[in-house]
Amino acid sequence: MKHGVLILSLIASSIACFAQKNDTLFRISWNKQLLLQKNTVAIKDTPVVRIKNIWLGKNGPLPVYFKQGEKRTGWKRTFQFTDILNNVVFQRVFDSTQGNFNFTTSDIKPFLQKHRRMLLYTFQQPENSMLNGIRTERYLLCKLILE
Repeated sequence: MKHGVLILSLIASSIACFAQKNDTLFRISWNKQLLLQKNTVAIKDTPVVRIKNIWLGKNGPLPVYFKQGEKRTGWKRTFQFTDILNNVVFQRVFDSTQGNFNFTTSDIKPFLQKHRRMLLYTFQQPENSMLNGIRTERYLLCKLILE
């Protein structure tokens, strides 16, 4: 009986430790205009954000808001812009794992004009190099298409 209770409590605690809340929120906008808002990261259908070529002529803000699960202190969030073949063309690392992350159209302009289609990924990782062995998942947030 004692072994059964011990096993059940171990299973319950391991499930509680590894379960993740699905409270992801992702928003991308341009010039205070909401371009995309999702409550989950893409698994099958990748959301598309259409960037107008005229927007790239003005150096405007391209803020990205991202929140996922619990806030982890001492972790960093990385955003990667890749071409369609997943070659990283632009990457920026932030000291926080969630909140507002600021980009500008001039950050991505040369890459978007060259490739016309890019993918935006994000992942988080610990700042402490001793914890770098922790498995990180890269999430596809959206596809950017230049019109």
